[in-house]
Amino acid sequence: MILRSICFITILSLFPLSLHAQQDSLWLALDDTKEVVSQCVIYSALFDAYYDQGNDSCLIAAERLYQLSSEISDDNYIIKSLLDFGLYYEVLANEPQRGLEYYQQAYTLASDKNSEKLKDVTYFMGTFFHYLDDYEKAEGYYKQTIELAEVYNDQYRRKATSINLASIYSSQKKYELAERAFMKILDSASVGTEPYLDAMAQSNLGNLYIRQGNFKKAIICLNACVTYFKQADMLTDYLLCLTYIAEASIGQGQSDHLEKVIEELKFNLPGLQDVRTKSLVYSSLSDVYEFLGDYKQALMMKNQHFVYFDSLKQEQREEAIYELEAKYQSELRKNELNELKIKSQQAEINLATQKNKQVILILTSLVFLILIIVFILRSRNASRHALVLQGKNEQIATALSEREILLKEIHHRVKNNLQVISSLLNLQVEELEEEAAAAVRDGQYRVKSMALIHQKLYQENDLIGVRVGDYLESLIDELVDVFFGDSREVDVKVNASFLKLDVDTLIPLGLIINELVTNSLKYAFEGVCQPLLEVKITEVENILHVYVRDNGVGMGSSRLEELNGFGWKMIRSLCRQLKATIAVKQDEGTSVYLQVGRYTLIS
Repeated sequence: MILRSICFITILSLFPLSLHAQQDSLWLALDDTKEVVSQCVIYSALFDAYYDQGNDSCLIAAERLYQLSSEISDDNYIIKSLLDFGLYYEVLANEPQRGLEYYQQAYTLASDKNSEKLKDVTYFMGTFFHYLDDYEKAEGYYKQTIELAEVYNDQYRRKATSINLASIYSSQKKYELAERAFMKILDSASVGTEPYLDAMAQSNLGNLYIRQGNFKKAIICLNACVTYFKQADMLTDYLLCLTYIAEASIGQGQSDHLEKVIEELKFNLPGLQDVRTKSLVYSSLSDVYEFLGDYKQALMMKNQHFVYFDSLKQEQREEAIYELEAKYQSELRKNELNELKIKSQQAEINLATQKNKQVILILTSLVFLILIIVFILRSRNASRHALVLQGKNEQIATALSEREILLKEIHHRVKNNLQVISSLLNLQVEELEEEAAAAVRDGQYRVKSMALIHQKLYQENDLIGVRVGDYLESLIDELVDVFFGDSREVDVKVNASFLKLDVDTLIPLGLIINELVTNSLKYAFEGVCQPLLEVKITEVENILHVYVRDNGVGMGSSRLEELNGFGWKMIRSLCRQLKATIAVKQDEGTSVYLQVGRYTLIS
């Protein structure tokens, strides 16, 4: 935010000297003039010079200015003196309540006289409430100042106020609105004509970027203005800019320039008069020392910050300031309230409030008691429910265990019955002729393929699914033993991708594979030196792909059907049951490829 600058035309521009030399020149000029208006000009300039130094002598200049301007009834300088009084008491004497009284007197006089100086008064009122963080009142006065500045074509005042207004948006976290306002100021045609305001806009924009966490942009903006503040000997603005640079550097995690920042802040701090800025500087020094790991210095600086912060807030946050503003607004609207009536109403309100508090306390206690009772009852119900649930879970676990035992027994008995049937068929073979015996043996192999499934089921913990790879390896091993004995001449490769299928899928699929493997072992390997039998099953996009291949003499589907008419018919029937398609390819042996659409995987 921009510091208060009255911007009255003074004769200081005639003396480009040091502050002390300027003051001496002004006193000499005062001795040489008898004209009251000229004396008013000089006393106004003397106030500004002493105020910039933080020298209490500025109060004497303000009192003399008020006395002379009242003698000649010069409204403009009367308003100027009232603003000087307000500035002195608000900032240097740290009595904001008294300062506000003078601002309000200036506002009343400027409004009644329709004076151009009203834009200066509204600006001071805006900055007063801005310092108190009362952004709503400050925004209202700033907008009034901008309107008046446009009417009187005061571009300096308009630009300064626009910067302060954008600063309020930043404090209210309206970051996009604030950034647009700052960029509009920096992009305007007046850039370069008012270097102080340009520097202030850059400084405030840098502070905005810090609040947004964009520390890189913040450093760029702050470096663009810190040199100007130092060269222009604007101590308060220079130190505030250094605190922003320190905050941005900490945000970036960079400590390269922080020692230099500490040195500058501590060197210039004794000459600083503004209590608010001193509080901010000590707070910044504490943050820097903490970042650098010097916690002792950080604690010392934080304590100093609280000393000035408490001093500032104790005065600024007094409720009387706001009550005074409310009374003043009431006077402007000519609607004063009777003080006795207010006290009476306040007493009634306090009494009613006290009774309400008692009622609320009683109700709260009752509600709390009810909640405790409800909680206890629910806890008891939950305990009972947990016991009942535990009993039911135990019953379910017992039932599941009994069911598992029963299913194992069923699969065991089914397997035994199928073994009995296989043995009966084996006895029957001995009494039949060769062709009939071969057909019965084929039936025996089919029965064994089904019995093997039930054997796998009761041997494993899972009673509804069988690992396809284990099943096929056992099935093919038995068939190879039947046809080749102990010679084990056939190289068998089984790849089932760790699939597990349910019984309803595996029984028809096992019968099909049993039939295809049997055909290969019976007819394919005559005269083949290194017999190879390969079975592969995979699942791709919800289709089960079954692949049975041998490297035998090679037979097409017609030849297979001719050699094993019943078996081939059974295969086609089972394929319809599984919604499967079958294809036979004769290429370096026989390959049979099935695509199964109806199946159930067990996870």
